Amino acid sequence: MTSNDINAINNVLPAGKSGNRVQWIELVKEQVKNEGLMGMTCAAYSSKRIDNIVEKTQCVCGRHVREHSYTGTPKTELANAEQWVDEHADLVPVTVFGQLTNGAQFIRCSTENNAFQKLISMIVKNVGSEPRLIVSCYGGAEYFTMKDSLEREFMNGIGQVAATKNVWILTTGLNSGVSMLIGQGVHRRKALHDNTWDPVVIGMSSWGSIAECTRVILKEQ
Repeated sequence: MTSNDINAINNVLPAGKSGNRVQWIELVKEQVKNEGLMGMTCAAYSSKRIDNIVEKTQCVCGRHVREHSYTGTPKTELANAEQWVDEHADLVPVTVFGQLTNGAQFIRCSTENNAFQKLISMIVKNVGSEPRLIVSCYGGAEYFTMKDSLEREFMNGIGQVAATKNVWILTTGLNSGVSMLIGQGVHRRKALHDNTWDPVVIGMSSWGSIAECTRVILKEQ
């Protein structure tokens, strides 16, 4: 997490320590209605113009060409680029958001143009209180190994941290590496202890890094 992101959090936190929780879906709908949040997707290919594309052709965004949802005019001049650049993306309405059966809330949106500040404000309203400590756990997303004894200590420790009131944990949200261990540690802590404070674990990743099966589930909510 960059210093600019941390400053953004500090700028949007309310003065009060706690308050009434606001439902996540209602918060998102309000922002979408007021155009406070916009989505962003790869525009190198359009779902309406992929008839002549080989099925397994992969875009620089990480997805197969046929997995693109963009319906506008594709930026064909960027289709063969070897590296992702901001120009690949285009703003679109926010359509992917909601809450899973396990209680996890999600949204797919752009974080540009002060959207990050709006997101943090929404999370504070949804949680009902501001964070006193933010723990950022990134790295080790794939090739991550740890001895069993150390892994248990890590899971116990992160579970205890997550159970502490007004502590937020930031991860990639992916089911691999450090992020997976954090999820397991938090789940284990909740299962074994009766805590009045619901852990706040926030996963932030690019849409292309999420497994296709997960993207389908999120779109259907």
